[in-house]
Amino acid sequence: MKNWFLGAFLLCAAVAWTACSDDGTENPAVQLAAPELEYEIIGPREVRVCWRPVEHADAYRYSVDRRAENTTLSCEATIDPLGAASCVVTVYAVSDDPSAYPDSEPSRITVSDIPRPEEAVIVGFESAALGEEGFIWGKPMAVEEDDTDWQGNPIRSNRYYGSLYREGEADLWTFYSDSGHTFDTWNGFVVSNHTDMETSGYLNDKSVYAGSGAEGSKQFAVGYYGAWTAEPYGIPVIKFETAVRPLSVGIANTTYVYRYFRDDVAEVRKPDYTLRITGVNGSEEVGEVSWLLAGGETIVEGWQTVDLSGLGEVTGLEFRIACEDVNAPLYFALDNLLYLK
Repeated sequence: MKNWFLGAFLLCAAVAWTACSDDGTENPAVQLAAPELEYEIIGPREVRVCWRPVEHADAYRYSVDRRAENTTLSCEATIDPLGAASCVVTVYAVSDDPSAYPDSEPSRITVSDIPRPEEAVIVGFESAALGEEGFIWGKPMAVEEDDTDWQGNPIRSNRYYGSLYREGEADLWTFYSDSGHTFDTWNGFVVSNHTDMETSGYLNDKSVYAGSGAEGSKQFAVGYYGAWTAEPYGIPVIKFETAVRPLSVGIANTTYVYRYFRDDVAEVRKPDYTLRITGVNGSEEVGEVSWLLAGGETIVEGWQTVDLSGLGEVTGLEFRIACEDVNAPLYFALDNLLYLK
């Protein structure tokens, strides 16, 4: 009889142990498979990306370049490339029970050869005559005039504030001063072909941290926001001959900014470094778009397409940098500004 009771006890213990092993403590989570992506170009403003269903997935997160993520329950997404000739689409499979089925690794697909809208105008800077220096700025147009030094004392400086480069309806403005014939300073925009990604510091302030301009072009604009320069001289601005509707613009870090945050800022988590693009119509601000170029553990590399379509009709675009680090150099690179007349 005792042996029977002992056997029954051991059987119950085995069943209890098996039940415990079935509650998930012994079964590892199974990561969802990454979706396999395909795409179809429907038109200049419409691309369809699709994938096969992923087992145990309840939804899918997707994004275009670095724009905000969206979620869909279907196995396709229709995206707007914003007039860009190419874009990168990223998709994750997700589950309602992430403890059992964690999100998949990201799947990425590059959509290329997208036609641009026939009515769109692109400012790409390829027609700018840069000369041997590889850039244009306001110095050749500067004339001597009355000025003051940083203490308010009267001096004479070579200065220029006005149009630097015009393409279509777009007019990029710049400010230059030799500060009492002592050293060169500039705010606003220059047009450049510099792609030195190795040299740190202000002497390399006209290089983009990329191997080329946007979409492989040779030339682009570099903006510098002179936060301590009296307005309007310190603000990079693009003025339009008539009101237009901007669609998108290519934005990248300069080498000076990228290497500053990578090499000179000791903290692992970097302070946010944000480009703010303000649309103006006449004297009225009509909207703002913010784009993070560095922050946390991320420093943006290469060109990104920024959506400007929400600004509506504008007669100008103003560019400012927001950053809590008072020593950060306030530069950015710009290319392929796309707008509708």
